[in-house]
This record gives sequence, structure tokens and C-alpha cells, in this order.
Amino acid sequence: DCAKAINILQTNPSPINQYDGVNLVKNPTKPLIAIPTTAGTASEVTVVSVVTDTTAKKKMVIAGQFVGPSIALVDPEMTIGMPPSITAATGMDALTHAIEAFVSKAAMIPTDLFALKAIELIYKNLPKATKDGKDIEARTNMLLGSMLAGYAFNSAMLGLVHSIAHPLSVHCGLPHGVANAAALPWVMEFNAVEIPERTKEVALAMGLDVADMSATEAAAAAVEAIKQLSKDIQIPTLEALNVSKDQFDRLAEDALKEAATFFNPRTPNKDNVLELLELAY
Repeated sequence: DCAKAINILQTNPSPINQYDGVNLVKNPTKPLIAIPTTAGTASEVTVVSVVTDTTAKKKMVIAGQFVGPSIALVDPEMTIGMPPSITAATGMDALTHAIEAFVSKAAMIPTDLFALKAIELIYKNLPKATKDGKDIEARTNMLLGSMLAGYAFNSAMLGLVHSIAHPLSVHCGLPHGVANAAALPWVMEFNAVEIPERTKEVALAMGLDVADMSATEAAAAAVEAIKQLSKDIQIPTLEALNVSKDQFDRLAEDALKEAATFFNPRTPNKDNVLELLELAY
């Protein structure tokens, strides 16, 4: 994201915050080769650059034409050195991308194909990659899953998990993947009321034995499996990260202002977000 933002300013005037939005970058950028070293953001294949505006205390989402790289070189060997905690956090970011793209209001058949395969690859391989960082098969599947999730959300957009995660990172200093992981199961549960069948498809992609369950039961199983995954790979809770409940009101207000909230399958209000933050605590 940083490289993409720097590239924008090579051929477009400063400051970078004037490009917060969609298709505001007017001049073509120079060739940029993106080589990811984490299996997380999929920034190497998206037309989005997220940059924190430290003055406004907001994560800017700079998107659209002239933002994306020219070429992505995706090599799992570049991720071998990632420590377990970063492997876990970035992996949960990738999983969130895939799930949110699949349930998004803007989802479509092509993005569904990418999202479901990404969910399958990431859910099966994230524990392996976190436990043994030199497992090249797990690293390969994680990087492929991350990239496919990027293809999915680049078109289908994201949802309320990211809307909550962005202010958590800005105001509380949480790593993006950790913030996503904290909110993911609870937002899935919140959304499942509106889209139980869709959530069952997520559970099936994860490989859970839910084929004979009702959509509601399968959705509940998916939520529990995501909670367990976070525990297994040692993602800390908001409480463990010393997030203050005094910040919840500001966090909820900012989450509702995030563009991703519009694409969430169920429309939240402030009380909903406050309740989700309490659950994530």
C-alpha cells in the first residue's frame, strides 16, 4: 500500500490525502512491480491503497484507476521468514477478505468463485503455516488464498468487519489483521441473521461437516470454527490488547462512516456496533 501511494505521488501532486476515495488519481502512474512478503492484504493484485491519515485519525482508502501495480510477483519463499504472530494476523486478514467479499452486497459469480476457493485454502492452511513457517506447501496455499481473496474483494468490496477494524487500528494501534480477527466471528453471527444460506456456503468452503444441517445451524458452526481458529493461532482479544471501552463510542461512530459498511449484507446501527465491540472484548 505504501509503495502504491508513493507511486501515485511520482506523477500526481501532493498531498496524498486528496486522493481518499474512488478514481481521484488523474494521471497514469509509473510501472510498479509488487512482491508480497505476507499472505494477507493481497495489495499486490488490488487497485486499493490504504494509508493512515494521522491528523484526521482515519484510514484513507485510495482506490480506482492508476492505483494498482503493473505486475505482481507472488513467491511463497518470500513469506518463509514471517514470524508466527504475523503469519496468524495477516492470514486472518486474508480470510476476512474472502468471507466479506462472499457475503457482500456487491458479490457476483466471478468473485464468489475466488472467495470460496480462498476460504478453503486459508482455513485449511493457516494453522499449518503458523505452526511451521517453513512448510512450503502451506505457505504456497496461503499466498494463493490471499491473492484469490484480493481478486474477490477488489470487485465485491468488503463489509462491517473492516469498518470496525480500521478505527481499531487508528485509535488503538491494533495490527490490521488482529483487528479483523477480533471482529470477524461476531460480525459473521450478526450477518447470518440476514444471510443464513450464504453463511452455510462459507462453512462448507471451510470444510465443516454441515451439509445436513439447517442454514442457521451451519452458520453457527462457521462462527464457532472461526473463534476456535483465532484461539488456535493465538490471536489476542481486545481486552488482552488493552483496548479501552471508553473508546467504544468513537470506534462505533467511525465504523458507521466507513465505505465498507454500505456493502455489508445487514445494515448496522451504532448500538449494533457497540454490542459487537463488547462481544469482541
